[in-house]
Amino acid sequence: MSHKRTKPPEAQRSYGTLVGKIQDGQQNPEGKSPHYEIWVKANGDYRIAVNVQSVDGSDVLALFDPDFKSPTKLDLPTLAAGALGFTSLPTGSTGKGLDYLRDNLFPIDKMAPIPPEGAGITLAGLLDAQVERAKADDEAVVLVCGEFFS
Repeated sequence: MSHKRTKPPEAQRSYGTLVGKIQDGQQNPEGKSPHYEIWVKANGDYRIAVNVQSVDGSDVLALFDPDFKSPTKLDLPTLAAGALGFTSLPTGSTGKGLDYLRDNLFPIDKMAPIPPEGAGITLAGLLDAQVERAKADDEAVVLVCGEFFS
């Protein structure tokens, strides 16, 4: 499977949101830091890299909340209903950047280590299920907050 990445027109490296349709996803165990890759179609093709295993042996913590409601300054439902593509956001104390620690996005003590692979519940398994669910739903969109890199 071949996917090309599209960079946002305004910058090589930029923080913002991406709204798009999930095309596929899979764990990529190659390299020093294994990631789960999600391919998204918007006004181009994007690859979302989700860290599933730390390089220093520490646990990767995650929280899965299917009924998540954002308590932050970002109106996530409005962003998700917006135009497909990448939108830069200003960062800093007056910006609209999303920081799950500073913005108290969710209770940190609810996060748990989820292994990247093995028996039982794995991060790749949870992500596989959500990717397949999104692919099967014509109305589903993904909203990604983070730094764009090429």
